Amino acid sequence: MSVFLLWLFAITKRANHKKYFDFNSELMASSLENERLNALAISILLSKSIKNCYVTQNHEICMNAAKEFIGIIGHIPKYKDVNIHMHNADVISLARSWDDTKFGDNLSGFRYMLNDIKNNMQSLSGIEVGRCGMFIRGISPIFFENKFMGSLEVMLNFSALDDVAKKSLYIKPKYIKCKFTAKFTEI
Repeated sequence: MSVFLLWLFAITKRANHKKYFDFNSELMASSLENERLNALAISILLSKSIKNCYVTQNHEICMNAAKEFIGIIGHIPKYKDVNIHMHNADVISLARSWDDTKFGDNLSGFRYMLNDIKNNMQSLSGIEVGRCGMFIRGISPIFFENKFMGSLEVMLNFSALDDVAKKSLYIKPKYIKCKFTAKFTEI
């Protein structure tokens, strides 16, 4: 009888662990999908108000438009660390909202999502590593008078997922030993 009870206890404990990990995996996947969709929605919304940047291909106009938008959306806690990156039709950087001095570099050799936008002309979201690190990215093509002018990218970091993990019913903050951030060297 005691062997049976030990066996039953072990099975129950394993089942509880599985439920715990299944729940948290599902929670994190759901949160990641929500963040992807948020990044994509913002990039589509923003793409309508920034066409002047693409028509002129002027770095200063692009920077001003990005900073203005970030100034508005930055008041929402979830988006306080959002970044905007604009690219022309040849996948060359027009402006990075976080660095006024870095633009004009060709990204086609390693930014596959940007190449996908150029080839398929459809909005896209996902996780990709770039020169400034790994982000959840929402990218939309920009058109003017039916001509592809480039793409606009909204980048969200992983801090929102970190917050979700900490607020989870099953994850205690003492068990979270890593942050959803990464540092990369320049490519």
